[in-house]
Amino acid sequence: MAYETFPFFPIAFWGNATVDDEPLPTGTIIKAYCGNSLIGEITMVENGIYGYTEAAKNKLLVSNCDSDILFKYLPQGRSKDLTGGVEVKYTEGFVSGTTINKDLNFINTQSCSITNGTGVQSWDGNNWGDCIVLSCNTGYYKSGNRCIIYTSGGGGGGGVSYVPTAQKTIQEVSTGKIDMNGDGKIDFDDFSVFALLYKKTYANPEEKVGNIPINWGDFNSDGKVDFDDFAIFALSYGKSI
Repeated sequence: MAYETFPFFPIAFWGNATVDDEPLPTGTIIKAYCGNSLIGEITMVENGIYGYTEAAKNKLLVSNCDSDILFKYLPQGRSKDLTGGVEVKYTEGFVSGTTINKDLNFINTQSCSITNGTGVQSWDGNNWGDCIVLSCNTGYYKSGNRCIIYTSGGGGGGGVSYVPTAQKTIQEVSTGKIDMNGDGKIDFDDFSVFALLYKKTYANPEEKVGNIPINWGDFNSDGKVDFDDFAIFALSYGKSI
């Protein structure tokens, strides 16, 4: 009597699905691949969840695979499956009929190295992008895509580092801070930036005009960009640092 080979039961995956710790939205399709072969997929019916622990609820069913299982996601309106900058895999081997809790956190942004600050770069679908300044260390300010030290000025020696406090005098403000685009000179390009900020006030350092923090133009650190700051700028105009 001949016996047929007993078929493999699938693995059933359930858990959360996020991108950079933010829930993937309803309608996203989660796909599982064995090499280049699609071996399972499921459409999310709830933000951030692709499969459920309850026996009667949906799970991602995956057929037999003799290697690592790679997960991808397909947002609504997109035609290409995405992996994120770091591949999400199941590497513990296929065991027929098992149910596995696995959260899928796809990564599209990551920290990167910035001198005197912290940076972030984004995944464009194929490569990691440039490292962009996210914040600067204490005693430094963002200028372009660099973190520049605040200095007290002074001739010949490069100055002493300090963090500006309220009501700085003209003599105390660093020409390094007035070099708003960080190109080593104070010229019309810096004035163009300052003009965008003129007569603006701010309640916290994060407030911006476009993508420019208002406090870049507050040279005397009194919470507003006014004629006092313009006077400071005018005295430094044409200088190099």
